[in-house]
Amino acid sequence: MSFKESIKKIHLTDKKSIHQYEKLRQRLAYDEILSSFLIFNQIKKKSNQIKKYKIHNNKNSDNLIKDLDFNLTTDQLSSISDIRDDLKKKRLYRLIQGDVGSGKTIIALLAIIDVIKSGYQAVIMAPTELLASQHYNYFTNYLNQLDIKIALLTSKVKNKEEIYSKIKINKINLLIGTHSVYNSKLKFKNLGIIVIDEQHKFGVQQRINLLEKSSSCHTLVMSATPIPRSLTFAIYGEIDVSNIKTKPEGRKKVITSLISKEKISNLLEGIKRKLKNNEQIFWVLPHIGEEDDDNSVLSRYKFLTNKFHNLTTLVHGRMTDQEIDKNMKEFQNKKKMILVSTTLIEVGINIPSASLMIIESANKFGLAQLHQLRGRIARGNLQSHCVLVYDASLSENSKQRLHIIKNSDDGFEIAEKDLFLRGSGDILGTNQSGLPKWRFFNPLKDIELV
Repeated sequence: MSFKESIKKIHLTDKKSIHQYEKLRQRLAYDEILSSFLIFNQIKKKSNQIKKYKIHNNKNSDNLIKDLDFNLTTDQLSSISDIRDDLKKKRLYRLIQGDVGSGKTIIALLAIIDVIKSGYQAVIMAPTELLASQHYNYFTNYLNQLDIKIALLTSKVKNKEEIYSKIKINKINLLIGTHSVYNSKLKFKNLGIIVIDEQHKFGVQQRINLLEKSSSCHTLVMSATPIPRSLTFAIYGEIDVSNIKTKPEGRKKVITSLISKEKISNLLEGIKRKLKNNEQIFWVLPHIGEEDDDNSVLSRYKFLTNKFHNLTTLVHGRMTDQEIDKNMKEFQNKKKMILVSTTLIEVGINIPSASLMIIESANKFGLAQLHQLRGRIARGNLQSHCVLVYDASLSENSKQRLHIIKNSDDGFEIAEKDLFLRGSGDILGTNQSGLPKWRFFNPLKDIELV
């Protein structure tokens, strides 16, 4: 049956006729995933013709490794070796897949140093302004001493035209930003490497555009959402993969516990103990809501402000970028000690003094997302705790899923179990599963198509 005929019939088929509907959906899923593969293949062919940008000098990155005040893990060193081999022999197209807190950013930093010091430019693209700003601070801290010029480009930046002109004449060596780094006005003099952080957060077409734009240079993709090997091809195309499972020395395992929402007031004593030790707290909820809603960011913020007064702040999607920035800076500078939030803080927030993560209505989140949120704590050497607050009416399947998180801190194991435990409709949500949103292709049902 043709694609056109299948599209017509699926709209006329009653979903109650499961067999017929499923047959049509699979036919369309085949075309959907095939089209992605064909595009990836075309990009690969084009990039294979390019032989420039081979990098042989690792002196600068070796010097930085010696100067670090911590030791790189075995998996980090192995990933660096993989990247260096690629840079010497071919166009780098590699996924660094690391569990939360495993230290992926330092690997990107070392690769970028070698590319820039070989005469080329680099760009880092992050899915949110918050993460882009954090990367900018992190890279500036290490690269200023190496005379590498860095710029941040987001929607809020005022001097865009100045940045465009400096990039064009290589007066900026490293550009960090959101999707604005792919503005058509932006012309690099000599782009050698692009680093894409959390690429799965972008839509399918956006990801294809990114690959097309970076087809003439090295590409490094970083992800803290481990994805089973069978799906990496569907999401990224034919890509080399380096996995980082070992955590940095001194990191303590997060103690995870489950409590019923009915016992939520018991958490207040634990919060007081954390505050007494000058430690910070995240409190995450699934939706913003209103002040009089049960189980919302605004109602929980009001509740905690009544208890802890001016120590509490909040961030959510209805706030302006300026408001979010102001509140996040106050939390980072410890002017505020409790942050109430939606999943806005899921990726990239690094607060070493945060040691308690409370996730309310935890049963409404995917396992991979719960693991990501838990990864916002234990960024330093403090003993950290994660409390998963579940709703009263909890199904056996939901209980089973929460116990997986309670008993495991291995993101790869959690992601694998998440993929096969969750319902087909649920797993396609980009925010919850960390997978792109296909129209017909279902990774749970159609894995054999890959």
